Amino acid sequence: MIESAGTTILSSPTTVNLARPQTERALSLLGLAQRQPAWTDAHQHDAETVLSQWALDPEEVEAGLAKGAALDWDLTIQELLKG
Repeated sequence: MIESAGTTILSSPTTVNLARPQTERALSLLGLAQRQPAWTDAHQHDAETVLSQWALDPEEVEAGLAKGAALDWDLTIQELLKG
């Protein structure tokens, strides 16, 4: 349940847009969320919608999302909750 809620929060357009000033961080968080079993087609649609609005270079997006693979889910969620 926590994983599902965390995936939804990390992929939400509001969260992603709040992280926009830190593009690399936002992309890595999306990349982390995409690797969770709770990731759905709806999450993917939301992420693609927001990323299309940002009009980033596709290579930048791919590299940023790939950085999410190195993140630890539990540690990252704890860091985000601490603010």
